[in-house]
Amino acid sequence: MKKLLSAPAVFPVSLLTLFISAQAGASVLLEDDQLTLTYKNYYFNEYSKDNGDGRIWGANRNEWIHAAEVHYQTGFIGDWLQLEYGLLAADELRIGSSANNVTNLPDANQANGFDPDGLLGTQTAYVTTRYRGDGFTFSAGGGKKARESAIYMDSSTRIQNATSVGYDLNADIGKLKLYYTELHKLSQRDQDDWGDDIVTYSGEKIDALRYYGGEYAFDLGLTLELAEAESEDYIKERKARASYRLPLANKDALLFQATYGTMQDAGNLYETDGVGIITLADHDYAFAEAGSLDARYYELSAGYRWPGYSLSLNYSDVSGDDWNHNLARDEFRLWDTSSRYSWTFYGLEDEQAVSVLGSVDFEQFGLPNLNWYAGVWYSDQARGYNDFKRYEFTQELTYSFTGELQGLSLRYLNSFARAQGELDGVNRIANPIGPAALEDKNVNRLYLTYTKTF
Repeated sequence: MKKLLSAPAVFPVSLLTLFISAQAGASVLLEDDQLTLTYKNYYFNEYSKDNGDGRIWGANRNEWIHAAEVHYQTGFIGDWLQLEYGLLAADELRIGSSANNVTNLPDANQANGFDPDGLLGTQTAYVTTRYRGDGFTFSAGGGKKARESAIYMDSSTRIQNATSVGYDLNADIGKLKLYYTELHKLSQRDQDDWGDDIVTYSGEKIDALRYYGGEYAFDLGLTLELAEAESEDYIKERKARASYRLPLANKDALLFQATYGTMQDAGNLYETDGVGIITLADHDYAFAEAGSLDARYYELSAGYRWPGYSLSLNYSDVSGDDWNHNLARDEFRLWDTSSRYSWTFYGLEDEQAVSVLGSVDFEQFGLPNLNWYAGVWYSDQARGYNDFKRYEFTQELTYSFTGELQGLSLRYLNSFARAQGELDGVNRIANPIGPAALEDKNVNRLYLTYTKTF
């Protein structure tokens, strides 16, 4: 959409939310209905290495943006029908001169001086039905919303969540959970439309993207998960996981987890000739190499949890191909391993990564609602690279206010990611583009959110 919101862009929407808020205070809402008003203010400051040879090590970003969102959700009418609708508006406060990429808002490019358009559109329009029996619940829903599962997730890392259009089926039967979702359109995190066709990297239409799976929780702390996702005639991904939690004295616990996954081409839409091979400043890049897709990974994790603390050690191994391909061109990857918390996926073929993740809840020190999460990752081999190495330290600090400032939260994300490696020209002829690409950059992001629910 064209820039139709002048700074501060969300003033009109903010006035609307205040009006609705006043009406809510006058008891307009029906029983069990919920109106949520949210204001977001985000600042991204990211800069990558420049060694003078023109190689791309990541985007430079310097953007300050804000947004206002209204979300209305009914209770279950007659205990079987629920309606949801959400609207979001967003615009820039400032785009710094050092930016060569804008990631929260659309249509910013070098030609227009990285001056983006604003966003104003429907974020959620969804209908849910359910049937509850003795020990089970079946539900079905359809429409536009941000989705998340064990194998698929619409990206939630920007001021506006990505969304998808489709339908969902769910069954909760005691300790067994089953789900099936079919999608026909995707709306990305910097778009305010009702969704575009799902397409391959080369632009061919994919009729549907489906994902389905189940989870069973046993009595003794063991949980088993199976999931599969497929973009029709294009790519299929599978995942299996076993998790075990052993309670100990003083509310401590031991945690163990093993995950195995595969990603393969699944039809005649897959580009066996390769995708997007481009040359910039004498360096070659590609979304996917020529040939079939047959990537596999496993990850083993062991952790210990104390009241207020957690620590885990993780080891992952990727083989057969790079774990770098999306299920569709505009689908930003969920990889449900320790790499979901890192800045980049440690997912190149033959890459073996070790990570240590930890967390601290500062309530034990008299600072409730203050939490710190951190991780360290390291790997030193990958197919087709000489002198390969990458490592990072990523941390996140969160605080939720109470009292008169209830609903206000702050989150600070900091990442120090380093990578090196030169193509050997034999086993790999182009640098990967995607979530497993080599990036050498510093990242600082600050998220301020205020939410009021009626």
